[in-house]
Amino acid sequence: KENKPITRCRAWQLVSSWCREVGIKGRVGTHTIRKTAGYHMRMVGVPIEIIREVLGQKDMQVTKRYIGITDDEVTKVIKNFNL
Repeated sequence: KENKPITRCRAWQLVSSWCREVGIKGRVGTHTIRKTAGYHMRMVGVPIEIIREVLGQKDMQVTKRYIGITDDEVTKVIKNFNL
């Protein structure tokens, strides 16, 4: 076969079949992997600005949603931050 990129549909099919093979249930696709990568970058301390760049997002609010930063979490940090 030629060395061409796979389609979005084919990528989703591959990820879904791999997840089924290892017993992961539910709808899992390439978007799930993308969100998980962002979340794990956050967990190891990668700055949100870098995560946003890696994910190719323009809106920081979208990045915050992707990686699981909630408004409640931000409020809690602000309340616990003492100057």
